[in-house]
This record gives sequence, C-alpha cells and structure tokens, in this order.
Amino acid sequence: MEDKLQKFLGKEVVIDTSTSYLYIGTLTEFGKEYFLLREVDVHDTSQGTSTKERYILDSKKYTLKTNRKEVLVFREKVVSISLFEDVLTF
Repeated sequence: MEDKLQKFLGKEVVIDTSTSYLYIGTLTEFGKEYFLLREVDVHDTSQGTSTKERYILDSKKYTLKTNRKEVLVFREKVVSISLFEDVLTF
C-alpha cells in the first residue's frame, strides 16, 4: 500500500473521509497513521447544502479555496484518496 501512495506525494489530492469533512491539498508526507497536506481546502459538508462530490466538481471547475496552511489527516478516517487532476468534470 505504501508504495502505491508514492505517486501522490507532492501532488494535489482529494481525501474523502468517513466524516462530513473533505480535504483538497498537496500531499507532502504520510505515515502509518496520517497524511500531511499543505495549502489545504478543508470543507465540512454539514455546514452547507453541497454534497462532497458537488464541492469537488465546483472546486475543479472554478477555484480551490485554500483555508489552511497545513493539515494532518488521520488515516483511520480516510475512505479514499485521489489526484485532484483526475477529477472529471461534466
């Protein structure tokens, strides 16, 4: 698993969690228990009407709203990780 994560290092990623939080930022480091992101857009979908998918698509179409310099995301909460550039808009 760790070797598969290497391709994400230094790139903008989308981290979806089992919570209402979604993270979009540059993956700078990861360990057994965490992902470290920089220049991050942290979005809580419980605070609005937008779904996670809609928020990701809008961020891709328009602009990324960076609101944190650095965020540590605990791996136990992560459902998926993908490259932001791989998000398909329609």
